[in-house]
Amino acid sequence: MITSSGTGRGEVHVSLSTSDTWRALHPYPVEVVWHKAVWFSERIPKHAFISWVAARDRMVTRDKLLRWGLTVPYACVLCVRNQENRQHMFFDCAYSNQVWGFFVSRLQLNPRRF
Repeated sequence: MITSSGTGRGEVHVSLSTSDTWRALHPYPVEVVWHKAVWFSERIPKHAFISWVAARDRMVTRDKLLRWGLTVPYACVLCVRNQENRQHMFFDCAYSNQVWGFFVSRLQLNPRRF
């Protein structure tokens, strides 16, 4: 909170709040619809963090490393066929499709296809 008070002698004293300054620099983010699927009370913190990073497309995949100028192979570490990015690793990769298929069949789920 910024407050000022005059002393009657032309002086102004300003009081700054660190929490108000932080909120001004970092406004509250918009709530996303998937947050309850990641941040629930029985979550495993490591899994929640990885899910959150993946959902925000903040994973350090090879396509990002290449854009940053690093010299790395472009191919997916799982199938070594296509360029590694979030979409490919989780949804398009033949290897990850086998992994997803294993868990989906064990859990008797019927996932939607987009």
